[in-house]
This record gives sequence, structure tokens and C-alpha cells, in this order.
Amino acid sequence: MSVSDNNGQQTPGFPIVGIGASAGGMEALQNLFSALPPQTGLIFVVIQHLPPDHTSHLPELLGKVCRLPVCEAKDGMQVEPDHVYTIAPGEALALDQGRLRSRPFPANARVCIDIINIFFKSLAADRGNNAIAVILSGTGNDGAEGALRIKQAGGTVFVQNPTTAMHGGMPCAAIATGTAKHILPADAIARELLADTYAAAVHPPAATGPEDIAQPLEEILMLIRRHAGSDMSGYKFSPLFWQIQQRMRARGIDQAHDYVALLREEPAELETLVRSIPIHVTEFFRDPEAWDMLESKVIPPLIREHRGDRPVRVWTPACSSGEEAYSVAMLLAGQIDRLGEPADFRIFATDASPDIVARARRGVFSAAAVERISPERRMRFFYPYGGKYRIKKSLREKLVFAPQHLLADPPFADVDLVTCRNLLIYLEPYAQQRVVALLHASLRMGGYLFLGRGESLPLKQDGFETVSMPRRIYRKVAPLENSPVRFPKRLKRLPPSHTSATLGAESAHRAVLEEFDLPSVLIDVQFNILHIYGDTSSFLRLPPGQPTLNLLAMVPPVWAADIRVAAQTVLSELQPVTMDRLREPQTAEGALRIKLTPIQSGEGESTSRLLVSFVRSNGSGTLAPRNGSGQTVPDVSAAGPGTLPCWCDTLSLTIEELAASREELQVLNEELRAVNDQLNLSNEEINDVNARLHAKIQELETQSHVLSSGAVMTLFLDKELRVRWFTPAIGELFPLRLYDTGRQITELGPRFVDPHFIDDVQAVMRTGEPLEGEVCNMEGRWYLRRIGPFRTGNDKTAGVAITFTDITEHKRAEEEAQAQHNLLKTVLDHLPVAVNIVRASDMNILLVNPKYQELAPQRKMVGKTPREVWPEEPEIEKHVLNVAKTGKPFSAIDAPYEVKSSENSRVEEVYFSWSIFRIALPGDAGWGLITTAWETTDRKRTEETLRRTLAKAEQGDRMLAALMEYLPEGIVVADAPDAKIRMINRTGREMTGKPDRHLKVACGKLAERWGIRRTDGVTKPADDELPLVRSIRNGETVKDEIWVIVRKDGQHIPVLCNSGPIRDAKENITGGILVFRDITRP
Repeated sequence: MSVSDNNGQQTPGFPIVGIGASAGGMEALQNLFSALPPQTGLIFVVIQHLPPDHTSHLPELLGKVCRLPVCEAKDGMQVEPDHVYTIAPGEALALDQGRLRSRPFPANARVCIDIINIFFKSLAADRGNNAIAVILSGTGNDGAEGALRIKQAGGTVFVQNPTTAMHGGMPCAAIATGTAKHILPADAIARELLADTYAAAVHPPAATGPEDIAQPLEEILMLIRRHAGSDMSGYKFSPLFWQIQQRMRARGIDQAHDYVALLREEPAELETLVRSIPIHVTEFFRDPEAWDMLESKVIPPLIREHRGDRPVRVWTPACSSGEEAYSVAMLLAGQIDRLGEPADFRIFATDASPDIVARARRGVFSAAAVERISPERRMRFFYPYGGKYRIKKSLREKLVFAPQHLLADPPFADVDLVTCRNLLIYLEPYAQQRVVALLHASLRMGGYLFLGRGESLPLKQDGFETVSMPRRIYRKVAPLENSPVRFPKRLKRLPPSHTSATLGAESAHRAVLEEFDLPSVLIDVQFNILHIYGDTSSFLRLPPGQPTLNLLAMVPPVWAADIRVAAQTVLSELQPVTMDRLREPQTAEGALRIKLTPIQSGEGESTSRLLVSFVRSNGSGTLAPRNGSGQTVPDVSAAGPGTLPCWCDTLSLTIEELAASREELQVLNEELRAVNDQLNLSNEEINDVNARLHAKIQELETQSHVLSSGAVMTLFLDKELRVRWFTPAIGELFPLRLYDTGRQITELGPRFVDPHFIDDVQAVMRTGEPLEGEVCNMEGRWYLRRIGPFRTGNDKTAGVAITFTDITEHKRAEEEAQAQHNLLKTVLDHLPVAVNIVRASDMNILLVNPKYQELAPQRKMVGKTPREVWPEEPEIEKHVLNVAKTGKPFSAIDAPYEVKSSENSRVEEVYFSWSIFRIALPGDAGWGLITTAWETTDRKRTEETLRRTLAKAEQGDRMLAALMEYLPEGIVVADAPDAKIRMINRTGREMTGKPDRHLKVACGKLAERWGIRRTDGVTKPADDELPLVRSIRNGETVKDEIWVIVRKDGQHIPVLCNSGPIRDAKENITGGILVFRDITRP
């Protein structure tokens, strides 16, 4: 038993069966394993989508029905025949040299949707043609891409019949790739696995290994070329070798030479082989990120450039079943509507397989195929069609599908966008070069090329610029500059011999003579005119446009459909057919008959010629051939039901063929345009590297550009301190020119101050350890100098690399930061407030100012926690921790503390006000907590003294108020400036005979409310004349003025008044006082 590696070489090993399953897969797995015997000679690895946070019971469940040992796969486990290994939840499995490699998929992924593909790809790489894929029930399309890899490596693909699967998504996706050898129920897959393994043992592939098939392969490719006009020599060896092996096995043939003989004898087998070689793998919007980039960066500019002048032209070679071409069409249609531009588009979709082209032209797809299309696009561009979905006619009309072999047929010309995805990976490097050159030729200047995820152009590919490397989008910017490339010419089937053509012409001439010397034309099965007999000018016309000799284009359109249908009948029955009652366009009368007669090309050959004769009616309405063997075909429009029992199907087929022919003609016209352009193309090198190598090359080129751009100052010295290489920017620090390469660095005076430069270089040479330092040049700019070793492939030090980085701005920022730090320290040192800063992460004190240290001079504080500094005050750390946790500031006012006096050890009570708040520390140091504290003992004692003084003053005020209240004179106090009465004593109230509230008024109502009169007892004075008002407003001191108070009871009381102003410390008048007494009393 053996397997093939990537190069087709055989390596020993047992066949390994990778089984992929998802939703509904448990039932299928149990059915499959229950049908297996205890000895199979196979190794089984089960990959199932499992939630990462659940325990898997898969080994136990399979162990109940399987007669083989079942265990969960572990990393590094060696696989053994007749064992079953199951994937663990949350893991992705791969195979490496017969050992299982397990790794966790991303933690944020609920389920890794690509784990089946991951294992299948590694299985294909590790086991080659001994790799077997089995895809069972599941949703999505996981496993389809991996199955394709296994087929390319020569392995075998089994798929569960979707009708027997609980969920048919994964089986349908795998079937759509065309890789499935068997499509069976799960239990039947088990039986067929054993049968295939036995067949492989009976017919070992070593009998037709790569060395044995090399010469027969050339003969097979030549037969294919002669049979189908297709040059398959550009395809990679593995797919061709695998398909040939499959056909040999199916026909029971061991030797490749015997199979070549069979192909020569049976054209049907040759046709089967030709149809099985292309690999048709595609889907709508495959790699959505790439299509999103195409939609946003490429489609809008193309639409804006073609505003009504001409349609956007797109070519999709190797279109397979059309999903990719329709995807482009949906993007174009959507963007035209979104942008509101008056633009149109035309898409040319081609493929080497006529059958697949016909399928793509119909535009009918399964529900699983359109599952990933957004509901909006599905509603706009599709409609239900017999349980499937079909592209709407409005979109299908924008596409032209036609057969084309990319390596053999001319390309299209003046194309705006080429989407050629996942074709180059199947071609040999030289064929890839040809294809890239042809695609370049087909694009107009500025046109775009869209490749598949596993393909890319070389970084140095001329003629293109990269639009997006990750998404494989390129733009044509220049002609190819190297060797010119010839356009391929369409390969034709080998023509018949001259003798056969002569015999055909002679047979046709005899047939014409046997008839009535009729105007006739000799045509081939494609309706191309080979010879004209007699005068046919009344029946044939050259159509406008490009000249053609196709009969259907030269006869009136009303005859063309009838001629095509009649030709089908002639070729199938090998009997002449006559169409009568045809109308001539010139006369509109039914006066014409057309007879089609089969002509053999030569003895023993099949019919390949038709003689078409034109006969005007002789009045009898019939035309009987002399031999009486012909059959008359009535006018199709006049025939009733049942008249032509087989023509309805033929007519339907003919209509579809007409549509295909029209599209093929458009393709041919496009190919002719490309040929006539005579573009000078060239190809340099096509690099068949993977994406990782691309990224590495790009990274190296980027590094080179950065080093040479002037942004980096770098100098390389060898072990003898000679200059090996330097960047242009280093000229700022060394007087270096290009011709200084090879000079000793000691001969070049540096333009900076660094007395240890040479010593550091030699130290790095000696120890291999890098050194750094800061240097300043003559202009005052600062640089970070780094000296590091560079080593050869054997890890020996070959010299040093010296880099200089301008840190002037950083240095100045450092100096400014240091100055700010010094300023802050000075401020903190002289603050009368105690300050400390604590790091929240570990509660260590980072900084204290002198005032804080004075609180406990004998204690070390920096690097300690608050609890360690103040063990007697646990509340302090409690408050600090709370602020650190909540972020809410804390403050305490005049908090009392007991301290022991340093002089007499007496405990004294002191007072502090303090606060804690949170700040962000510089850099990534996290949160910090600032504590500020200041002693308030003196203020507290001063306030206490003041409080006692105020209490005494208030007591004096109360005594004074009591004294004033009981004096025999009336006393009134008023405020400035409006003389509003603030206080009147009891004597004053009794003399006026009025209540207090009635008397407390301001200037303007005093004389009226108080009843004040002049000495005559009648005249009421103005308020401004009253003594109290004069003292407040004018600062006047009034002495011994007599006024009369008229009481409410009518009694007149003469009073002697004295008044004066009340002043504050600044001599401002703040009020006034009035003292009056009844002069009638002793």
C-alpha cells in the first residue's frame, strides 16, 4: 500500500479516511460504522462540528455500534490501522507524517466552521492518493474545499446522498465541486470503501505511476487535442494523472498503453475522459471580503468611467457553472442603481466545457448554492424555479456564455475587468505565464484583474500594480516589457483528407444532376457553404456587417428556423427532406420548395454534408424526386397536432441552440477583435509561490525601501572596521560618499561627540552584546546610538550594524519634563501642606514632601504602606483603600489626634484637616492616590478663643439691650441710608402709644406713623427735617430740639430730642440713634 506526495512520488502508508460531519451527522456516522467489519486495513478520523464548551460523548456513541477501537484524538498521537479517532471539542485536527496534530481554535468562536477543510487539506498533503474523504450530513459548505485538495492529490471522495441526509448543505456543496466519486447513503459508503480498497490492492497504482505514464500521457493529450480541439498540456500533472487512473480503473485496465489503444478505438471513452478533466469548483461571492473590496474599490470607478459611452466589459474565463460571472453581474447592477449612473455592462463568461457552459447559461441553482446570498440580492435577482432558484432574465441577458479553451483560443480585447479565480492553481508555471500574459493583453489600460485567494502575481510582475494584495486585485498600468507573446490560434479538429472532400463534392454534383439541375448549395453540419451550384442570387443574400458564408445568415430569417429543423431530421434519418409552401419575401406567395439531401463524404464515412436545393413550384403543388425516396415536409405553421410527432422537442432544442449560437458568434467577434489588435506582449517570470512567501518578499522590500528612504541612519562595518554599507541619511553624522565603501571608519571623522565610539564597536565585536548610548552632534541635535552585531548563516559575527535615531525632540521633552519635575518638587518642598503619593496597585508610598516627613521625622515612609507608617491609625489606610476602589474623594476637617510631645512625653491633642483623591500616574503605572494634610490646631484654638470672646460680647450686648429697654428716655436706632427703624425701646413705645410693628418704618412715613408735629402741635414736618434722618443722611449731631408727638388718643407730648450718626471703623455712616424724653415730666 502506498500514497503519493505532492510531487506524485509514492510513499508507504495505510489509507486514511477523513470523515466530516455536522448537524444530523450522528445518525449517518452510526450507520456508516455499524456496516464496517472488525478488520478493514483503514484508518478513520472523524471530524465533527462540536461546541467547545461541552463534553463530547462521540467516542462512546460510536463505540456502541462500531467493531473497531474508538478513542479521542490527542496531539502527537500516531495513527494505526483499524482504529477510529474522533476530534475533541474546541480543537482543530491536522495530520503530519502519520501523527495527529491538535490545536485549539479561537476562544471567541462558538464553533470553528472550517475544521473539516483543515483536516482534509493536511490529509491530502500527507497521504496523497491514499487520502479518502467522506462528507456526511451537515449545514454550510465545510469540507468542499478540502475534498477538492484530496482529489487533486489523487485521493477519493465519498459524499452522502443529500436525499438521505438530515441536512444536505455540506453534501450538496461537495457534490457541486465535481470531486465526488461516489454519492451514496451512509451504510453503502462503508461497503464501497471496502470495495475500493480491495480494487486498489488488485490494481495497484504503481502499475501506472508517473514514470510509466509519461510517454502514454503525451499520446493521450494529442488524442484529446485532435478530438476536442483542447490543449491540456498546460494542466498540472496531478489532476490529469488522477483522472486517467480513475478511468483506467473504471474500465479494468492496468497498463497505460492499453488505455491509449482503447481511446483510439472508442471515441466515446475519449469524450468521457475530456469531460472529466476540468475541475468545476465555484460558488457565489466566494471569499466575501475579496468581493466586498471589489465592490467598493473597483466597480464604482468602472461605472463612472462608462457613463453611457459604452458598456463596462467584463470577462470571466473558466467560469464553470456561472456563479462567479453572475456574482459580478449582481455587483455591477447594484452599484449602477446605487450610483444612479446611466451605465450598462456586458459580461463574457467562457469555459472549456460546452456542457458546463450550457448549464451556466440556464442560470438555475440549488437552494444550497444561493444560501450565502443576501436576502435582498436573492429577492432582486432570483425567482423560485421548480424547488431551485433561477437568475432573472433581465440579468441573464447581460451575460454571454460560450465555450472557450483559454490556452488554445484567442482572448477578448478592451476588457475593463477580468475575474479569473482559482484557475492558475491548476496550471503548470509555463502555462500560468501564458495565461497572465493573455489576461494582460485582454485588459484595456487601467483595467483590473481579480484572482483567487490561493493565486497571486509575482511582486516584480511588470505591467500590473497591486490594488490589494490580500484580496488579489491588480490593475494594468503598462505594457509587458520583455519578449512578445503570440495570441493563441483556435485549435481545430483535424480536417478530413483531400480525397474525402473531393468525393463529397463529386457526390454532391451527381445528386444535383439527378435532380432537376436545381440552384443548390453544399453545406457542412454547421451550415457553412462549401460550394454553390447554379444561380442562387434569388435565394441568398450577403447580410450586412462582417462577411459570412453561413447559409442560415444568408437566407431570409423566415426560412432559417425551418432549414435548421429539417437538417436535424435529415442527419438523424439519413433521408432527403423537402419543405414546401415556403413564402418568398419578395412575392409573399407560397411558391418555393427547399430540399435537403444527405451527402456522404466518402466510402464508409458518416454523413457530414447536406445539399440544399431551391425549387420554384411548377403549379402542381408538389415536387417528387426521381428516385422517390425523399419525404416532403409541410409548412410547420400549417401542421396540426400530431402531424410532426418528434418536431416539437426538436424545435425546442433548436431554439435553445439558436440562442447559444448567437452568443457564440458574439464571442467569436470578440476573439477576432483581440487577434486584430496585434498587441506586443511579453512575459518575464510567473512565480508559483504561496501567500506566506509573498508576504515575506513584500516585508523584505518594505524594509529595503525604509532603509534607503532617508528615514533611518544605518552604518555596517565588517570585522576590520571597514565600511560595508550605509544609508544616505548617515551622511549627517559621517562624511561618507559612495566611494568610501571599504575605508576604515577610523579614517572618517564623525560629526558628533562620542569619545567611546570605537571602544564600544570593538566591545560589541568581541562580546556580541549590543550597546546603546546618546550622542550630540555639532549642531546640538541628539541621537540614540545603538551598536549591534550582525551574523552570518552559521551564527558567526561578521561585523556590526550601527543605527542612529534622532531623539532631539525626545531629549528636549525629557529636559522640559525634568524642569517641570524640579519645579513641582520645589513647590512641594515649600508647600505648608503635607503631601504624599501612594501607588494604588500595591499601596506603596512613592513620594512625600518635607512637610509630610515632619509628621514623623524618625519614620521611613517611601516604599512603605500607610499601615506600616501609621500603625496606630488604621483608619488612614482604610480611607486610602476606599478611594482607590471607588474613585470618590475623601476629606476630613479638624480631625482630632493624640500625639506625644517630644519634649516632655506628654500626650497632647492636635487637629488635622486632610483629603485623599485619585489620579492617573504617568505611563502605564495605573492609579495613584494623593493625600494632603495640614495641621489646624492653632486655628482651632484661635477659633475657640474667638468663640469665647464672642460669647462674652453677646452677653454684654444683652445687658446693654436690657439697660436700654428700661431707661426713662425713649431710644430709637435706625439703619442707613433710608433711616429704616431697627429698634425702639419700651419707653419710646409708651410715649407714642403705638405698637412696635407700626413704628418700624423708613424715611417717607416717619412723621405720619409716629404722629410727629412741630412745636405748634399742628404742622407736620417733612421726614428729611427730622433729627434722626438728618443725622443719618448728613452726619449731623442734633441737640435739644423740641418736637411734639401726637398720640393715638389725641394727647400731645412735647419731647426733647438728641440724635447723632453711627459710624464704622472707616468712619462710614451705617445708621443713627435718637434719644428723646417727655419734658412735661420731672
